[in-house]
Parts: sequence; structure tokens; C-alpha cells
Amino acid sequence: MKGVNREKYSLMMYKKKVLKKSLIVFTIRLFYIVFLLYTILSNKERAYI
Repeated sequence: MKGVNREKYSLMMYKKKVLKKSLIVFTIRLFYIVFLLYTILSNKERAYI
């Protein structure tokens, strides 16, 4: 019984770790996309001037 609980617990911890990592990667990608869009838009505005 204890072994099963330990396995479940480690699986939950593993899922949490993976979720945290994917969340960090997702936020970094989001910031990167926003930054790219911002630079493209500002370059277009400069081109118009």
C-alpha cells in the first residue's frame, strides 16, 4: 500500500515539475513573440516616417 502511494506521489510531483517547466517555456515564448511583433511594428512605423 505504501509503495503504491509513493508511486502516485512521485508521479504527481513529476507532473507538477513538467507543468512548471512547460509554463516557463510558454511564458518565454510568449514574451519572445510579443517582442518580435513590437520590433516589427516599430520598424514599420519608422519606415513610414
